[in-house]
Amino acid sequence: MIKGFIVESREECMREITDVLIPNKFFFYIAGQCRREPPAIEDENTLQIFEAAVSKLGATEFEAELRFYRWGAWRIVAGTERVVPVFKEARAPARDMRQHPLHCMGYTIKAIQLGDEEHYQAYVEITREFLGLFEPRWLNFALKWSVEQIAKDFSQVDYVRYPQVLAEVERILAVINERREAAGLPLVPRDALFIT
Repeated sequence: MIKGFIVESREECMREITDVLIPNKFFFYIAGQCRREPPAIEDENTLQIFEAAVSKLGATEFEAELRFYRWGAWRIVAGTERVVPVFKEARAPARDMRQHPLHCMGYTIKAIQLGDEEHYQAYVEITREFLGLFEPRWLNFALKWSVEQIAKDFSQVDYVRYPQVLAEVERILAVINERREAAGLPLVPRDALFIT
């Protein structure tokens, strides 16, 4: 059977992609929103389609190289290069995270090569659209919220583990602090971003 996982949070789902799938070369994927309610029905259908494809190819060992994850209505099927024929047989052409970043709940995740050809890591960026949900609010409340309130609201974005996302948060924090300094308010120290 193909391993299927229901994850509890966006952060957990992203950790599975960045810390499990990419380092283990599960680069090939299909992803998107479930179209039917409840999502469990679509989970079962998806797994049956892929298991039937594996069976038709007569390669049950491929099941170990496929993973299914769902968080809420969002889902992904990922696999290694060896199982690309399974995606084709399932009529679900896979994309390759090395060339086509995975758009995942407000972030883009790409597999990038480290110094050698054997090892890969995740390169994560926040999308303009997702950041656009937060940046106007943060700037609007820069002078109204306390240091603690600002830091707490920033924690809605997963930036601690991803340097490119942290750079965006720090850029906005610099603007907030310029405004707070001009108004004679306490500045939000960078360390506050890591306390919440």
